[in-house]
Amino acid sequence: MATQSGSVKKVVIVTSCFLLVVIYYFGYKPVHSIAQHVVHNQAVARQQAAAATKAQKASQLEGKLTTAWRGVLTTTPPDGNVDIAAYDNATGATAEYTNAPSGTTYDTASIIKMSILETLLLQNQKNHISGLTSTQLAEATPMIENSDNDAATDLWNLIGQAAAVNAFFAQIGTTHSTANAAWGLTETTALDQLKVVNQVAYPTLLDSASISAADNLLDNVESDQHWGVSGGVPSGVSVRLKNGWLQGDGSDFNGWEINSIGHVDGEGTNYTIAVLTSNNNTEQDGINTIQALSTATWQTVSTAAKSS
Repeated sequence: MATQSGSVKKVVIVTSCFLLVVIYYFGYKPVHSIAQHVVHNQAVARQQAAAATKAQKASQLEGKLTTAWRGVLTTTPPDGNVDIAAYDNATGATAEYTNAPSGTTYDTASIIKMSILETLLLQNQKNHISGLTSTQLAEATPMIENSDNDAATDLWNLIGQAAAVNAFFAQIGTTHSTANAAWGLTETTALDQLKVVNQVAYPTLLDSASISAADNLLDNVESDQHWGVSGGVPSGVSVRLKNGWLQGDGSDFNGWEINSIGHVDGEGTNYTIAVLTSNNNTEQDGINTIQALSTATWQTVSTAAKSS
C-alpha cells in the first residue's frame, strides 16, 4: 500500500506541475504578453502624438517667422537682395525667406572664415589632432575674432584651398555653395550657411574638442563686429557669430554685400540664423537690414518658446 500511495503522490505532483505549465503558457503568459503589447502601443502612441505636436509647432513657427521677415522688408525696403534662414532647435523648424528670384546666390565675404575653420578642424580630427595646434590657433584667432584676411589666406592655403572647402560643403549637404579661388567670392545661400553654423551649434561631424575650439573663437569676436544677427538679442544671451562685408568695385557687382551668421542661445531659446544681403547703398544700410531681421527673429522665436 505504501508503494502504491507513493506512486499516486508522484502522479499528483507531476500532474500538478504539468497543469502549472499549461496555465502559464495558456493563461498567464498570453495575458502578460497582451499587457506588454498594450504598454508598447501606448508608448508608441505617445511618441507619435509628441512628434505630431512638435511638427505642428514647427510649422506654426515657420509661418510666423516668414510673416515677420516679410513685414520687416515691406516696412523698410532694402536696397538690394536679401536671403534669410533660421533653424529652431526646440521645434525643428527651418524657415527661409528671400526677396530675390529662386536660385540667387550671394558672395560669402568673410563668413567663409567659419567654413575654413570647420574644414581645418575636421582635417585635424582625421589626423587625430585634438582641436587646433598652437600654430593653427595663432592664425585662427585673428581670422575669426578680428576677421583678419591674411590669417584667413594662410589657413585657406593650409587646408587645401577651394577643393577642400568644396569637399566640406559636400560633406554637410549644401546644395548651392561653391568655393571660389578668391575665397571671399565663394557663392552660397542662407539655407546652406545654416548647415555651416549647425555643425558648431548641433554637431554631427565635429567632436567635443573641435566644438570647444570653435566656440572659444566665436564667443570672442571683437566688440566693433558685434552687429548683425546679434541685433535685438538681450545682452545676457549668448550669440556666437561671424560677419562678412565686401564693397563692390563695379566690375562684378555694385554696392555693399553684408552678411551675418550665428548661433543664439539663452533665455529658453536656441536657434541658428543666417542673413545674406547684396547691393546695399552703404555698409550701414546692410547692417541695419540684418539687425532689423534679427530683432524680428528673436522676438518671434522667444515668444513662441515662452508660450510652449
